[in-house]
Amino acid sequence: MTVIAKVAKPLRMILSAATLFLPLAFLSCNEDEEPSLWVKLDTDSSIQSFNRFLFFNESDGFVTGLRDATSDKNTFFLLRTNDGGNTWTEQNLRPPTLSGFAQYFHFGNGFIIANGTPFNDTLIDEQRELFKSFDYGLTWQKLVTNYGQMPGNYYFFNEQDAILLYGNPFKTTDGFKTIQPLDNPSGINFFGVANLMFTSSTIGYASGGAFFDAVNYGKIVKTTDAGETWQDLTQNVTQSLAKVSSKFFVDDNTGFIFTVNFELYLTTDGGATWEKADAKTPVRATDCYFFNKDEGVIMGTLISGDGAGIYRTKDGGKNWKAEYKELSNTALIKITFPTPTVGYAITNRGTILKYNKTQ
Repeated sequence: MTVIAKVAKPLRMILSAATLFLPLAFLSCNEDEEPSLWVKLDTDSSIQSFNRFLFFNESDGFVTGLRDATSDKNTFFLLRTNDGGNTWTEQNLRPPTLSGFAQYFHFGNGFIIANGTPFNDTLIDEQRELFKSFDYGLTWQKLVTNYGQMPGNYYFFNEQDAILLYGNPFKTTDGFKTIQPLDNPSGINFFGVANLMFTSSTIGYASGGAFFDAVNYGKIVKTTDAGETWQDLTQNVTQSLAKVSSKFFVDDNTGFIFTVNFELYLTTDGGATWEKADAKTPVRATDCYFFNKDEGVIMGTLISGDGAGIYRTKDGGKNWKAEYKELSNTALIKITFPTPTVGYAITNRGTILKYNKTQ
């Protein structure tokens, strides 16, 4: 088994002369803050960026991303750990007939959907191929679908049934052998809508919008019948909602949405009404995770614009406390907590962070 990464010791445990040589960008606490529980995990130096990950528990997980073009290793990679990030092993990313390496991954419970480029092909969505692995990337089988390959936002109910948002809502009931478009009688514009999550077997939310040039609008939608139909909640929030950069629902009714304008909105009635937080959030949240209606964590670009950070609230977003800061041109993009005491975050610069309150 090829080991390609090891875990670094927690910063709070190595306050010795050696720490004088650590870059200041990794010192994640101010002078009046306690040492951070977020630590940087060592990774392959050829890794350029991460883009997606999944942890089933505090020890077992996967991460995908992109290596530097000059590396002699696979450009696109899928890494697995079963010891909490101490070591990582590389999975097979070249399914049969696939010349390019798989580039998009959608994780289900016990399997992975991977999208890649077939022989002599350019990067055109409709010409990519779709593969499924039941052993997390060791072996692959090609899927034949009636819609080609669509790199949209997926949610798996099980290995056969899934909802896909890609411009419009779609579903599969046969493990992606076929994909059917769903009716959209309300005429909802799903452009830019992703961040698909379900809080129960029938209730789900998706959000997004657009943010470029002079365009800045947000969107949040809801389904109560497992994705068969959707309702637009945007006007329930505000008449001029900015792009929703992140959201999280702790149950069917209680949820938080964050916008690119450093705003936070809270609902406790399933999106029928929303309350806006008085103060701006400390970061432009690229991702968030809430444990309950009071305690949660956000990550993103600092409101000052001079770095990125991870912040925690224990009063539903009224107040925030910094837990990690990176004073460099780095974007914190994804965060998850497989347990309340163990969490992981990834950046667009090839960094994996781990939170461990059990140490």
